[in-house]
Amino acid sequence: MKIRDFDRDYAEDIIGRLKTLPPDRKPNWGKMAATDLVPHLTQTMLYTMGRRGKKPFIGNWVTRYIAGPLVLGGWVPMLKNVQLGPAAAPDATHYTLEDLQAALQDYMSAVETGALHPEPHPLFGDIGVDGWAAMHSRHFAHHFKQFNL
Repeated sequence: MKIRDFDRDYAEDIIGRLKTLPPDRKPNWGKMAATDLVPHLTQTMLYTMGRRGKKPFIGNWVTRYIAGPLVLGGWVPMLKNVQLGPAAAPDATHYTLEDLQAALQDYMSAVETGALHPEPHPLFGDIGVDGWAAMHSRHFAHHFKQFNL
C-alpha cells in the first residue's frame, strides 16, 4: 500500500474520511471502538507537539535502529494490537473531530514554520519531524484499514 505524504491535503482527506465513520462500525481487528478512533488520533497528534506530556522510552537498540527504520520507511507494516501505554487517557473522550482538525492544522503550521520540535517516539526514539510525518502517515493508514475507511 502506498503511504501518502502527511501534508495539508492528506489532513483534509483524513477529516473527510473520518466523517464517514459510523459510530457502530466494528474494527477488522483489535478492541478499539469506532468512537475511540478520533480521540486516539487526536492524542497522538497532541503528544507529538508536546501537548500530552512525555512518555518514557520503552524501546531498545532493535526498536530504535532496526524496527523503527523498517516501519517508518514503509518496509514493514505497523503491527496490529500494539499499545504504547493506556489506550486512552481519562480526558480523551472529550476530543471531537473538530479537535483533531485543529490539532492537524497546528501540526502542519508548526512544520511549515519550523517551530515543531517533536517529542521522541516511545519505541523508536528521536525520529524528528520527518520521522513523525512518516509515523503519522502510517498510523492513520493503519487505523483506516482497521475500520475500512
